[in-house]
Parts: sequence; C-alpha cells; structure tokens
Amino acid sequence: SKTFAVSLDKSDGGALGISIETKGQNVRIVEVLHCGKVLDWNREHPTEEVRSGDHVLEVNGLRGDGAVLVAEMGKAQPLALVLERSQEPLCSLGHAMAANRKPFNVCDLCSARGTFYRCTAGCDYDLCEACFGVGTSTRRPDPVPDLDKLCDRWTRAVSSAEGIQSTPEVEREGWNEDRLRALCAKHGWDFEWQTEDGERRRRIRERQGFGRVAAVPIPSVTLGGFREEEPDG
Repeated sequence: SKTFAVSLDKSDGGALGISIETKGQNVRIVEVLHCGKVLDWNREHPTEEVRSGDHVLEVNGLRGDGAVLVAEMGKAQPLALVLERSQEPLCSLGHAMAANRKPFNVCDLCSARGTFYRCTAGCDYDLCEACFGVGTSTRRPDPVPDLDKLCDRWTRAVSSAEGIQSTPEVEREGWNEDRLRALCAKHGWDFEWQTEDGERRRRIRERQGFGRVAAVPIPSVTLGGFREEEPDG
C-alpha cells in the first residue's frame, strides 16, 4: 500500500477539517470536510491529497497508540503526518462497503447493471464486482470551487442589474462662439440659425420657397405640316 507525507500548520489553532475514528492503534480518516487545513492541503497537492479511508500511521514522529496520535493532532502546532492510502473500497462518504447483491441496481462507478456490494451506512451507493475488486477508494467531489464561481457570477449579475447608482456629471466641451462659427462654416450653415431671430427668418424663407412654382416650357404640336402653338392660357 502507498504511504505519503502530509505537512500541516496548525499554529494558528485552525481546524484540520476531518472526521476520524480510532480503534486501538488504527486511526482512520472517515471524511474530509469542506473547510480546514486538510482541504487546503488537498487543493495545493492534488497528487497527494488526503482521502476518506486513509490511515494515520505517524504524527510528529509518534506511532502506536491511536489516542496519542489523535491528541497530538489536536495541538496548535505544525504537524508532520505519515498516511497510508486505503485500498478498501468505500462509498462516496467514506463508509465501508459490504456484500449485498442487487441485480437491478446500477454501479455508481461504471454504471453497469447488477451490483454485488452496498454501503453499510445506508447510503444509496452500490458497486459491481469488477469495481469492488479494483480496491480503490472513492471520494466525494469538492463543490467549493463551483460555489465560488456561482457567487462570482451572482455578484456580477447583481451589479449589472443595479447599474450606476451615482449621479452622472456632464462636462462642457468648450462650445464657444468660435467653434460654433467654424462648425457652421464647415457645413455651410448660417450662423444666425443659432439665434432665435435667425431661426425665425430661416423658417420664413423655407415657407416662401415652397410657394414658388418653377416655369415649365409648353411643348409645340405640328398638325398637317402647320405648326400651331398651343394656347398658353
């Protein structure tokens, strides 16, 4: 079985974030919780993460009595642990599995129909004979990263919905008389349009222009070789 070292710093008195059970010299990790020093270690060391079912062999050089190891782990100090990876098949919550054939159940690992082993704690967790024979521990997925993403999306959505709460301030861009004259000259506008009197005169000229009718030339008509002009009245 695989053994590996884990270094944790509990000098600040923080919790390990694990639940354990002790039987004589055997200290077994039942579950890794979703907060604590062990979870921080798992995130930083994914290839040597602590899992449900792992056994604690040594704490700060101490071995043997499980109660002594647990007491040492509870102190506010740096911890040097030696763990042994469990080869016992466990459910997703770290509970032991036992023979319990269910021909119509589906294996929770490979989705094969027909299972031979079921969680002893009553979890709805089943394994087929092939997956149970592999002997690898399963672990509960960590939802914390997904929760952080959800909170971030929620914060952005709320900020977008609320909009800008402050009162906007519009600054003048210096539209003085010189700039207005230059703009009117560029587009061929009369600068008087910017005044009330100039605008009134412009509208009068427009109405006068609509009343004028352009002169239309009257075509001539030739009949029998004679050219007669159509009356213009």
